[in-house]
Order: sequence, then structure tokens, then C-alpha cells
Amino acid sequence: MCGVGKFNNLEGQSVEVVACKLCVVGKFNNLKGQSDEAVGCKLCGVGKFNNLEGQSACTNCAAGKFNNLQGQSSCKTCGAGKFNNLEGQSSCNNCNAGKFNVLAGSQQCVACPKEEERCLQGNNCIMGKIEGRRF
Repeated sequence: MCGVGKFNNLEGQSVEVVACKLCVVGKFNNLKGQSDEAVGCKLCGVGKFNNLEGQSACTNCAAGKFNNLQGQSSCKTCGAGKFNNLEGQSSCNNCNAGKFNVLAGSQQCVACPKEEERCLQGNNCIMGKIEGRRF
């Protein structure tokens, strides 16, 4: 019988080391004795990833990252002007008006500098000598 993270689709095989196959990256298997890859190896859900073969679970994307597709081997990074402060998310949030960030993978946005009267949504602060400049 194959352990978690593995499956065996061949009849009459009894030695786990030889006969059991690993679930591929982006998939997992949390049940023993699975005989079919399509049933036994499940896709990692949105907000999760798996970059190793033969795993019994998927890992949540870290804060500042996201995954909007199933079965992925890595997470995407939130772009500048966006943030994500929770693990396991399927998208990133835009910075609110009056706040910005310039770093990809940010977990928060910060207020526009005092010399700027306002910020547009995202990462553009406007007014004064740096109007329209992205920072």
C-alpha cells in the first residue's frame, strides 16, 4: 500500500519503494492506498502551492504573494501599488487612495509624504514638483 503523497496504478505490486509513484508538483495526496493519479493526487487550491513531488499537503502562499490558479508550483508576487497581508490569498489588494508602496511583495501600503496633498489609488502620489512620478 502506498503512503500519502504517492499512488500506484499497477495491479499486483506490493513493494512500495518500487511500485509507488509520487504525486507531481502542484498536486498532493493526503490518503494512503491510492491507486489512481487522477483521483489520488489532487490539485493544490488557489492561494496555495506545492514545489515538491510526493507531498501530503500544499503550502499557503506567504503574505505579499498570491496564487489565483489551482495546481501551481509557486506563488506570484504582488506588484508595486498592491499589497497582501495574509497568507493563502488568491489575489492582491490595491493600495487605497492616500497610500502607496513601491516594492513588489509588500504586505502594507504607507501614507503619501506630507508634501503631497493626495495619492491616487495604487502607487502614484501627485501634486507639487513630483506630479505624476511613480515612486
